[in-house]
Amino acid sequence: MLNDVLGISGNEDPHFPDENIIEWNIYAGLGAEEHIPHDEARQRMMRILNNIRAAGRRHYIERSLPRLNGAQALHFAITSPVHSLDPAYVPDLDEWMSLPADATWCLQLEHAYLTLTLTRDMERLDRNKPGAYFLKLSLVGSKEEARQIVGPAKRSDWQNALSSELPLLKQDRDQAEETLRRRGVVIDSAYQDPSIP
Repeated sequence: MLNDVLGISGNEDPHFPDENIIEWNIYAGLGAEEHIPHDEARQRMMRILNNIRAAGRRHYIERSLPRLNGAQALHFAITSPVHSLDPAYVPDLDEWMSLPADATWCLQLEHAYLTLTLTRDMERLDRNKPGAYFLKLSLVGSKEEARQIVGPAKRSDWQNALSSELPLLKQDRDQAEETLRRRGVVIDSAYQDPSIP
């Protein structure tokens, strides 16, 4: 899947010693070369995403964000960089060139969450010249994902904090989706959040 890994790191949390490493990070290029044509970068990234999806991972949308997919997710991510892109959607070159400096795709399978962040050199956006791309993959388990939901202040008591945090996230999502519906944006109402341990 990734041939050009530059480094791997892991994070632990002394408050949860039984979990050992709570987050893995893999740093990679999209190829061995330092600069690659933008369309080649687009195709390589789509192959990486297709391989991950073929392994059973599905699109994950953060619980406070609107449930968008396809081009709708891309257009929202351009104006709201906190929103991730749909890993099943293949942007054309024009859409690819309009992505934010840090584009993310989030996927989930059972109790594991994978976030891919593609960073590109914003000084190299001439589509007729090669660009520079850097990829970070972050993998966390469902307990760590839940702790990230409640934030640093409530991290040590995350299981109790979730019961008050989840309704607030749903409220944020509902409000965002209602605003988008009024503008004619299609919401993926079939999307279901994964269960929390």
